[in-house]
Amino acid sequence: MSLDLILVIVAVILSFFFSGSETAYTAAGRLAMEVYHRHGRRGSRHARRFHDHPNLLFSTTLVGNNLAGVLYSTMAALVLRRAGVPLEGIVVISPLLILFFGEIMPKTIAREHPERWALTVSFPLWLSFVILYPMILAARIASDLLLSLLGLPRGRADPGRITLAEIRSIWVDLRETGTIDHFGAELLDKAISLRQLKLREVMTPRTDIAGLLRNASVQEAEALVQTRGYSRLPVFENDLDHIVGLVLAKDLLRHPESIEEIMRPVRFLPEQSPADSLLEILNRSRSGMVVVIDEHGGTAGIATLEDILEEIVGAIEDEHDSREPRGRRIAQNAILISGRMSLEALVRFWKVQLPEGEYDTVGGLFLAHFGRIPGIGERIELPKWRLTVASADERRVKRVLIRRIGAKS
Repeated sequence: MSLDLILVIVAVILSFFFSGSETAYTAAGRLAMEVYHRHGRRGSRHARRFHDHPNLLFSTTLVGNNLAGVLYSTMAALVLRRAGVPLEGIVVISPLLILFFGEIMPKTIAREHPERWALTVSFPLWLSFVILYPMILAARIASDLLLSLLGLPRGRADPGRITLAEIRSIWVDLRETGTIDHFGAELLDKAISLRQLKLREVMTPRTDIAGLLRNASVQEAEALVQTRGYSRLPVFENDLDHIVGLVLAKDLLRHPESIEEIMRPVRFLPEQSPADSLLEILNRSRSGMVVVIDEHGGTAGIATLEDILEEIVGAIEDEHDSREPRGRRIAQNAILISGRMSLEALVRFWKVQLPEGEYDTVGGLFLAHFGRIPGIGERIELPKWRLTVASADERRVKRVLIRRIGAKS
C-alpha cells in the first residue's frame, strides 16, 4: 500500500472523527454529561468540559475537519490520477467518497448515540485540541479581529437549558445501567411530570369535603375529627362556597373556647393551576391545605400535600382510609374502579383508553352519556370496553366495572 493511499485513508478517518464528534456533542444532553461526570464514567471529565465550553469543541472540530479536508483532496486526487481515472471521474468520485464516509455516515451514527460517542471520543478530541491549539488560537484571534473591524460583538455560546425530555432520557439510561431501579426511575418521572397536571386532577372534590360551620362547637369539631380521621378541616359560612379558614386537629388539644379561637387562614388557588404550584404554596403558608376554586369562584375541592405525594408514590393508606384510588382487578379482563378516577389515571394505571369529552373522570363520562345520574347496572358499550355502574347514589357514580369486550373472564 502506497503512502498516498495511507494518507487518504487517514484523512477520511480524521474527517469521520471530527464530523461525528461535533454532531455528538451538539445532540448530547447537558444533563446527561453532568450525570455521567458525577458517576465517574470514563471520558466524562473531558466530555463535560467540551459540552460546557462549546467554543473549544467547535474550534477543534472546525480546524481538524479543514486539515483533514485539505489532506484528503490533495492525496485523493494523486491516488485517483495514478490509478488512471480521468479528471472528470476524479471530480465526481473524490467528493462523493468524503461526503459519505466523512460527513453522512459519522453524523448519522453520532446522532443515534450522542452520549456514547461523546464519552468515547472525549480524550482523543481533547488531545486533538492540545495538538491543534496554536492553529485554534490563531483562528480565534483572526476572527476576533474581523469582528472588531466590522463593529460586531463577540457571541457567547449558550449551553442550552435542560428539558424534561433530557431528564426522562437520563432516567431511562440510569435504569438500563442499573444505577437506579425501575421504581426509582418511575418516581423521578412522576415527580417531574407534576407540572403537566392541574389541581382539579389531584384535588379531593367538593362532594367529599368534610367541613365545619363557622358557628360549630368545639365538641362537634372533635367528633368530626374522630369519625373521619382528618387532620385538617375547612371552616365555612352557610355553604362550602364560602370557606373562611381551616382548623387543625392538633389545635383542638389546646381545649379552645370556640372554633374562631383556633381557626387559621386558608389559601385559594384556581383549579387550572399546575399541581406543582401547590408545593410552593404549602411550604410558604405552612397550612397544609388549599381551597381549589372553579372559574365562577365557587369551591371545586381541596388539595393537600398528601394529594401531591399520592401522584408520585401512589396511594397512601392509613387506618382511616377506605377508598381505593387505583381500583382493583377482580378478573383477568375486568377491573373495579372509583367513579372519581380521572381518564388520565385510568390510562396510567390500567392502560384503558376511553373517549375524551367535556369531563375528566369516569363518572363524568356516565353523566355526559346519560344526561343524568345512572342507576346500578346501567352500562356504556364502547368498541373495546363495557362500562357498568357497580355502585351509585342520587348524587354521583361511586364504582364502575370495566370489562374488555370479547375477552374471557
